[in-house]
Amino acid sequence: MLLRSIVLLLSVLLLFARLLGQTNTDQAAAERLFRQKCFRCHDASLTLRPVPPARIDSLVCAMRRYDTLWINTREADMITRFMKQRAHNSPLPSQSKKRSTQ
Repeated sequence: MLLRSIVLLLSVLLLFARLLGQTNTDQAAAERLFRQKCFRCHDASLTLRPVPPARIDSLVCAMRRYDTLWINTREADMITRFMKQRAHNSPLPSQSKKRSTQ
């Protein structure tokens, strides 16, 4: 019984480790895609500026309208998720000031 529990626990831990690795790989692929697609028209100072999370969907949609062949639906979804994750990990300057004063 104890051996079975250990094997089950190790299996679950390996599964989580694999999923975490895929997440990091997916995030790296999304960042590469973001840089490839967005840096075509925008320089780094513009594309790396924080965007309010509420505006990300409409921003990516607007950029897609310029050239739907350059950014397809799947790529737009990846770029949107990447930008939202980045916004979540690095708050806007106004948000960080509010947090520091509280």
